[in-house]
Amino acid sequence: LRGCGVSSVVTTTAGAEKVTYVGTDTHESMTLYLCQQNGPTLQLTGGHGTFDITADAGNVGVATFSYEARLDKEADVTFVSGTPSPTPAYPTLKSAAFQISTENYAARLQRAAFAIGNQIGEIPDQNDAAAIAGVIIGDRDPRLTLDPEAASIATMPWFTKWKAGTLMDCTYQIGT
Repeated sequence: LRGCGVSSVVTTTAGAEKVTYVGTDTHESMTLYLCQQNGPTLQLTGGHGTFDITADAGNVGVATFSYEARLDKEADVTFVSGTPSPTPAYPTLKSAAFQISTENYAARLQRAAFAIGNQIGEIPDQNDAAAIAGVIIGDRDPRLTLDPEAASIATMPWFTKWKAGTLMDCTYQIGT
C-alpha cells in the first residue's frame, strides 16, 4: 500500500491492534522482484502503483494491485516457495460497523469496493539507457462503491444526496 501513496499508522494496544491507512502526498517508490519458478527473477526499481479492494459480506477482502516500474536487471535466482502463516486469519467483512453520512446510517451492504484510482506515469529521460528516469503517481481519483439495501427517504435520502453532490463521511472496518 505504501508504494501506492498510502501511509500507515499501526496501533499495537493489546486486544485493540489495528492498522489505519491514509492517502498521502509523500510517495515512496518500491523495488519489486518478480520471481518466476522456471525463469529469471526481474528486479524492478522506482515502482509506484494503484490498488482496489473488494469485500463481500461474510467473505475475505480481495486486494488487487497494479505497479509500474523500471526494469533494472534480471538474474537467475533459486526459487523458494513461500509458506503462508495460518495466523492472523484473513479479515472478513462482518461486524463491519458501517456508517455513512451525518445520519450515521448503518446500511445493509452485500459489497463494499474501494479503488484508490492512482494515475501512474513514466518520467522520460533521454540520458537513461531505457529512456525512463522513473515512475510517478501523477493524480488520484479515489472511489468507494456500495450496494446498499433500499431505504425510505426519511431513513436515508440516497438519491437526494447524490443529486445535490453531497459529500458524505463513511467508516467501516474489515475484520475485528
